Amino acid sequence: MLQVKEVLQSPTFQNFQLLAGEQGLEREVRSVSILEYEAVIDNFADFSADTLILTSLFYARENPGLLLEALKALAPRGIAGFAVKAVFFQELPAEAVAFARQQGLPLFLFHDTYMEDIVVAVNDLLKIKQNYLLLEEKVAFLLQVDKPSSVIGDTAHEINPSFAPFLLYAYILPKDMKLSLREVQAFFERLFYKKYRQLQNETYSYIKYGSGILLLASFRKEEVPGDVVLFFRQLMRRLDIIPEDFFLGISTLHRTFHRLDTAVRESLHANTCARFSGQESLVYDALGMDSFLLLLADNKDMALPWREAVRVLREYDEKYTSSLLDTMQLYVEEHGEIAAVAGRLFQHPNTIRYRIKKARELLEPVFGETDFYEQLFLSLRLYLYDRFEDKRRQHGMAGKK
Repeated sequence: MLQVKEVLQSPTFQNFQLLAGEQGLEREVRSVSILEYEAVIDNFADFSADTLILTSLFYARENPGLLLEALKALAPRGIAGFAVKAVFFQELPAEAVAFARQQGLPLFLFHDTYMEDIVVAVNDLLKIKQNYLLLEEKVAFLLQVDKPSSVIGDTAHEINPSFAPFLLYAYILPKDMKLSLREVQAFFERLFYKKYRQLQNETYSYIKYGSGILLLASFRKEEVPGDVVLFFRQLMRRLDIIPEDFFLGISTLHRTFHRLDTAVRESLHANTCARFSGQESLVYDALGMDSFLLLLADNKDMALPWREAVRVLREYDEKYTSSLLDTMQLYVEEHGEIAAVAGRLFQHPNTIRYRIKKARELLEPVFGETDFYEQLFLSLRLYLYDRFEDKRRQHGMAGKK
């Protein structure tokens, strides 16, 4: 759950100096304890795995070699790290540092900070992380299957008892596809640890979900913002989030928190469409046919005819070294304007008309008598979306739809 390197993001740990064990910074922290003389007498019996140990080394002030003995006894127990307050030692024995380095055990030296403050800070972080993981589980639970409105209402109250009647949700996801899930989590812990925790007591909440963050805002009727994109950008700045670094998807305004599940789905869909379309922000109301596109992409049987249409065009292009698929993509991009397509391809309009006619003939068995342009639009949007998803998976993007 909570890793050593995440603990170090807290302001309390700013003066921690890492002496050894950098490769162990991903060790899990489940508890924090102070090492006193009594623990040495008891052969460190009270220290278990995943514990971050703090000490002033008072017991070793006249025998520095006791530090190495302690590390040799504690390392096999799988402790998370060992931090020494520079009271009796301004430098740690080289042998102890070398052993910690060999074991991959994070070994720290710190000044000034009270150990009691460190204990409080670590326990706060553990509670915070447990809380936000629980909230993420609640959101995932809501999205699994349709729930009765009473269950949805209870869940909304658990997330934030201060919710007002009108709800807007936004899902934000980093534009940098190389950003790892762990880095997003570390960012989220910094966000939680800072003063913004007070927002949880207002009509706003935020929940980690996938590789992004759900921003939940509720309003009384007279407080509903006119410009919802501007509202969420301002809220992001309050949280020290740079809006330009994130894709933003926003739900429809809902008049009851019993629509919490729908609002979450809409924000996720809007964010996916924003990323897919290369837009910084999108509101669900403005998705048009793309709202159907996402449902289509998740249903292989339903999407089969539209994916089949692309396959037919690609096979024809490969067989005759033509460019029907590319031409049809431009035809859709230019909203059916043949002159515009011809200009972009440096072709005569009649050439474009011939290609469109040929595509109609090839796709008639797939589309039947339905509107050719609308069916072609869906096929090509689905094709581009599939390519987008393939690229996203290749980059390890963990954001949820």
